[in-house]
Amino acid sequence: MIRGLGGDGLAVKRRGRGQGGEGAGGGRGGEGKGLGAGGERLGGRGGREAASPGVAMAYTIAPRAPADLGALLPMEDRLPRLNLYGGGGPVTVRTGRAEPGDLRRARELLNSAIEEGLSYPYEHAMDEDEFSAYFLSHEAFVAKVEDGGFAGPTDSGRRADGDVVGVFYIKPNFPGRCDHICNGGFVVAPEFRSQGVGRLLGKQFLKLARALGYEAAFFNLVFEDNEASVRLWRSLGFETTGRVPRAARRGTGGYQDALQMRFDLTESRPTG
Repeated sequence: MIRGLGGDGLAVKRRGRGQGGEGAGGGRGGEGKGLGAGGERLGGRGGREAASPGVAMAYTIAPRAPADLGALLPMEDRLPRLNLYGGGGPVTVRTGRAEPGDLRRARELLNSAIEEGLSYPYEHAMDEDEFSAYFLSHEAFVAKVEDGGFAGPTDSGRRADGDVVGVFYIKPNFPGRCDHICNGGFVVAPEFRSQGVGRLLGKQFLKLARALGYEAAFFNLVFEDNEASVRLWRSLGFETTGRVPRAARRGTGGYQDALQMRFDLTESRPTG
């Protein structure tokens, strides 16, 4: 099963309680993980808009120049088998930039991952402003089922076509002269976990990060208890560069370490 694969580097402050920057962790089951300062929130794709009083930032991440991803988006990838509501079989997953109609579901998925407490360091669900400031500050992407004709209706009467299977963002991990290093955060919908979606999103993340001009990807906190996440990122070519002892409180008590993981985007190499 895959949960949120973390996000990092930036802090979202809620009602006076600072929530620290996090690491891009991974989901379970072999899948996969900027705010403006001084009263501003960075809008998606480089815009600026006023932030709510309860949303602040640990440091400023300047907007990046808009990127033309027309040669890559939408991405269409074929999964050999995806178990849907009425059956299973090959399915095309279509990934594009997040659109307004996707945001409610994306926030639901992130808050679900936060509540599970296995991959993101946050302890409280995000409201719309917090989610926008955290997830939508630079580039955010949504992956959906493109075809699911073999699948029956869901319990709610909807078909699988167009259902969101996962979401992820790409943004600078650090400000200023270090903004060539990116971070990513991922969540796979619970009903689509353990079926290759996380790996697919991870590979798409690396392609898009290169196209956006980043030179490296760095995940600050990959929780060590999330063994499947660690295996996933290593299988995609990430290297472990450090360890943070007692990085996260477990919900059941005690602490767990976190790994710091890096991928060199300047090297031309296939991902696993």
